[in-house]
Amino acid sequence: MALFYGLYLFEVVLLVLGIVFFIVLLLAFGYYMKQNRSITPLLAFFVMAIAMIGYPSIKSIQIKDDMVTIEKETRNLEANPTDASTRTALQQTVAKLEQRPISNAPDLTAIAKAQFALGNDAQAASTANKALQSDPQATEAKNLKSKIDQINRLHVLATTVEANPADTNARAQLQSSVTELSGTKLASPKALTELARGQAALGDHQKAVETANTAVAINPASTETRQLRDSIRNRSSVVVH
Repeated sequence: MALFYGLYLFEVVLLVLGIVFFIVLLLAFGYYMKQNRSITPLLAFFVMAIAMIGYPSIKSIQIKDDMVTIEKETRNLEANPTDASTRTALQQTVAKLEQRPISNAPDLTAIAKAQFALGNDAQAASTANKALQSDPQATEAKNLKSKIDQINRLHVLATTVEANPADTNARAQLQSSVTELSGTKLASPKALTELARGQAALGDHQKAVETANTAVAINPASTETRQLRDSIRNRSSVVVH
């Protein structure tokens, strides 16, 4: 039921008991009025019943609002992946939603997209799988899974091409993946790192350094990304200020 969507079990129980309690109080109210008795003793119980109903109802509204927010913040982060404030805001929204019992495929896909944008590929793939379990025809969830798989293959393909530049098959596959991913908006530092690795393996060192710089700006603590960027710089003699 939409009324209970995304609510924890204790919130569902609280809401149901609150509704039952409120109905009982209405019956008691009618009885008191017929007996010309004061309803004052019931007022405190009415407040309690309203609170029991109100708390989970507010949470349900917040979940719907957070779903709208998470989509907006994900788009903003994809447009400006180095924006730390947007990334932090998205992390906070994701943290509120990813533990909720959400089963709707579009909502699960929105959470998966946010997780991917934040660089949490394993969580994003798991959430996308849940979306596909809910709706096997969920196109956006399929596309996200495909993108994650493609990024995972980038590392293998780039390593193969670096070790054997004459491998035309691996090179063609790498070129196809790099071209496709370069045309998408990426905010994941892992995805950007792998894209930079692929670009460098294909000899596009200037573009690879630019991509690696973005990944470093997002996650300066990543030794792997900084080492990759420095390695590409050294190979290409590109000086970045």
